[in-house]
Amino acid sequence: CLSSPIQFPVRKEVSFDHFSSTESPSKWDSTPIVIRGLAKEWPAITKWRNMESISRNHGHRLVPIEIGSILTGMTEDLMNFRSFISTYLARSNDKNCWSLDDATDPTLPIAYLAQHPLLEQIPALYQDVDRTPCGIEPTNVNIWIGTGGTRTPLHFDSYDNLLIQLVGVKYVRLYDPDETVRLYVSRDNGYGRQGNMSEVNCELEDLEKH
Repeated sequence: CLSSPIQFPVRKEVSFDHFSSTESPSKWDSTPIVIRGLAKEWPAITKWRNMESISRNHGHRLVPIEIGSILTGMTEDLMNFRSFISTYLARSNDKNCWSLDDATDPTLPIAYLAQHPLLEQIPALYQDVDRTPCGIEPTNVNIWIGTGGTRTPLHFDSYDNLLIQLVGVKYVRLYDPDETVRLYVSRDNGYGRQGNMSEVNCELEDLEKH
């Protein structure tokens, strides 16, 4: 649930069939694009939806979990996959929609397996995905699995990304590089910060401070 409607939708949106027949990586220029249906034939779309298969076959594997919100306080814990699913993901599914208030409510169980090389840790999961989406072999492959209410503060990456949403919904807010000077890159080197985070809370802007 968004705090306000999306005012500027992505400029370019195509089906995967159209994209694969008309586009080539040499034509990409870092312009945001939505590709519909890219992963529609992947086994992960059905097998990872309720996580029962992963819990049954790989539930004993230890994974790093971020617990809480980066805005209200976050800790990291190492737990087995089965506990992560039963303690957090299953409970999260009781809510159909998470509001911004939910995402910042410290009493709600918010947890995130974030930017983790899960497919390297459990190579068998590679059977559920295409290892060369769009005909490209990625340099790094990371997995994010989280409850409702997980949020990543405004930041920039030094590399291009191909984000593939397998289950659920993610809202991504993008700013033009020309706006960089107005985004106040933080010099705080605290938890989860790598010199690429903005000081701006883009859902609850403080217009006096910024």
